[in-house]
Amino acid sequence: MAKLRKNERNEKEKDIFLFSFPSASNFGGVKVTKKREKCKRKARFSFFKKKDVSLYYNADSVLALHQCQEALYVKSRCLAKLERYQEADAVNVLMGDVFDMSTPDAKVLYMIAMLNELHIGDNGLILMQELIKAKPKYDKGILSLRYLMKRKGLVLVKTSDVQRELVDDFNGDMSDEVFAQKLKTAREKAPKAVEYLLRLIKKQEFSAE
Repeated sequence: MAKLRKNERNEKEKDIFLFSFPSASNFGGVKVTKKREKCKRKARFSFFKKKDVSLYYNADSVLALHQCQEALYVKSRCLAKLERYQEADAVNVLMGDVFDMSTPDAKVLYMIAMLNELHIGDNGLILMQELIKAKPKYDKGILSLRYLMKRKGLVLVKTSDVQRELVDDFNGDMSDEVFAQKLKTAREKAPKAVEYLLRLIKKQEFSAE
């Protein structure tokens, strides 16, 4: 990846953080109660209806009726959009009380991982790794992990010196767009190469600090 000037890099990171959240529709199969579904619909309506600071208060109005993960997610994302990152982080801590790791919500893991890495200074790589373990077909998680690792000068540790093109591309300097296309092609034509990449991602050890 070509080295970006500081301002360009900050804008790129802001765009990635604010506009790259996975859609909840991509992660079906989890049964939820009618109450939670109603809360989710109301929270999402609050988020998408307006695009200014009133989002914050709409999320709070939902939380006043019911403490649910979806409303906390909206509130945290809204605060991040307003660049109130420490407050967003505090909401994420509260979200831990209602977050069910047995059926992890991918968009929540993604948001917290990106917030931690780009704005809080906490480790988000492990969370992104957990997201990929839970949703191995979600390519945006793989692409974001690659991006976050490159920011820290990290590469996947190979178990042998045998050339593995997709892993070498993950560790290489090609642009995010080119690697995304390589990954898509491998999904279609070389699934074993993707399996090997995922195996290395799952085995990678990241510092908790």
